[in-house]
Amino acid sequence: MLVLTRQGHSLAAAQRTVFLAATVPLAACAIVPFVGLGPAVLILIAVNIGLGVWTAIYLTMVQDVAPARVSTSLGILSGCGSLAGALAMWAVGKVTHETGSFLIPLVALAVAGAISAMAGCVANRERPVLQVAHDQIA
Repeated sequence: MLVLTRQGHSLAAAQRTVFLAATVPLAACAIVPFVGLGPAVLILIAVNIGLGVWTAIYLTMVQDVAPARVSTSLGILSGCGSLAGALAMWAVGKVTHETGSFLIPLVALAVAGAISAMAGCVANRERPVLQVAHDQIA
């Protein structure tokens, strides 16, 4: 992000670029069922690196989207994420038991990551200076 901002890009644009770039290895988990063990391990390492970068940018974007209510916003998002994670554990177990494959859960993770990245980019869009000032006062 530092390189992008030094090149003249706005902070929001740099965040969106890094966020979308981190989504690529995250979404690569969808191809794991189609490769052998060695490539699958390498892909999952890339997925975890992408997830780490994705989460770090996601947390900084919350500060930009809702500067006056960071803790409330992050609390609600984290609570929803924890609930989704708990339900996902149950769903993944049920689906893999029925199908004998991780294909559906891994594709679902890739799709959810891509949709979340698009939503994050929309929420972190450039706003007019007057709107930003109004949001900080309110």
